[in-house]
Amino acid sequence: MEWTELIRIVLEALMGGGLIVTLYTLRETKRKAVEEVQAMQTTNADSILRTNEEYIVKPLKREINGLRATVRNLTKVLQKVLDCPHAAGCPLRGELQQLYDIDASFDADPDGHANRVRDGT
Repeated sequence: MEWTELIRIVLEALMGGGLIVTLYTLRETKRKAVEEVQAMQTTNADSILRTNEEYIVKPLKREINGLRATVRNLTKVLQKVLDCPHAAGCPLRGELQQLYDIDASFDADPDGHANRVRDGT
């Protein structure tokens, strides 16, 4: 074996070792980058959930609870109107009955499906 061949073997070992270290370093860098991206995605998802809860869900819950209370009060008033001893000649009851009849005929189409959009009448 000549000394040039020995130098070539040593250089190949050094270069090959450097390549292995470089590949390992690249793999570790990629793994760390993937972990950082996953951590950011988790943080973003948590932030979105908190924002939705604060600005969408809570106000809608308050609105729904307010509407429930209003419907409950309206139901009580309507029941009192229906139970009124003067109901036969009451103009208010007649108007309410007409509104109910109009609303009931509007809510059901000929196929029996409920309409979702109202025209404001």
